[in-house]
Amino acid sequence: MRHIISLLMENEAGPLSRGGGGVFLPRPKNLVLFGRPPPKPLPPPHPPPPPPPVQCSPDPRHYILVQEGKIVIGEYDGTNQDTVYAGPFSDDFAYPWPNGSRLIILASLNGGSNQPPNLYSINLK
Repeated sequence: MRHIISLLMENEAGPLSRGGGGVFLPRPKNLVLFGRPPPKPLPPPHPPPPPPPVQCSPDPRHYILVQEGKIVIGEYDGTNQDTVYAGPFSDDFAYPWPNGSRLIILASLNGGSNQPPNLYSINLK
């Protein structure tokens, strides 16, 4: 048992040393717990994927299509398409309100200023 402890406790400075009235146990040089190497660091988080260009509306009869520069709502069979918004907005951010009464978009309506974009709601009737 002493042999195992002395092997575990040896480090760059040498075997364990005794001080005034106590025993100083230096930290081992390469400590491996339970025979496993230390865990690898986690990779950086990935940004969430952009929403698909076609989303289902909370109302199962309609869909929301996000195109370049406009948002279109149509019926599930592809008929009755209406452009509900055409203007500046972030193409990857257009979501329906939970009850289907509006859309939420991320847009910068400040005309090219350095202000960050804001959330806007578009009422649907």
